[in-house]
Amino acid sequence: MWVVKPSYASICNYLLGFDAARDGALLAGFKEWLTMRLGYGHNYCWDRLVMEIALGPISHLNLQLDNESDAKCTGALRDLLTEYLELRGKIGLRNILYDHGCWMRNQDWFDENVERYGSSAGTEK
Repeated sequence: MWVVKPSYASICNYLLGFDAARDGALLAGFKEWLTMRLGYGHNYCWDRLVMEIALGPISHLNLQLDNESDAKCTGALRDLLTEYLELRGKIGLRNILYDHGCWMRNQDWFDENVERYGSSAGTEK
């Protein structure tokens, strides 16, 4: 892969573009798999989840990475994406998404009505 400046941000942007060109086929299920692996962050984008795995919880909004953190995130992305794609090739995307659904339902904060209807109130018809 060729990017202008080899950094975590440029590699993520490259992957996002490639994924968009493939109608989401490359990264399908990656965010869900990362969420299960991390144990939280279902409301984060996959690039933030990789950062949290590589660096630990990030409590600030300024996500500018120093050279060492950038290298850790880049290496983690390579390793995680490789591991994910190998797993998806073995068990299939359907099983990953099923496992994620089961994981979500086991969370204390999960409300199926919100997930299904956008609100827990007024779902009766």
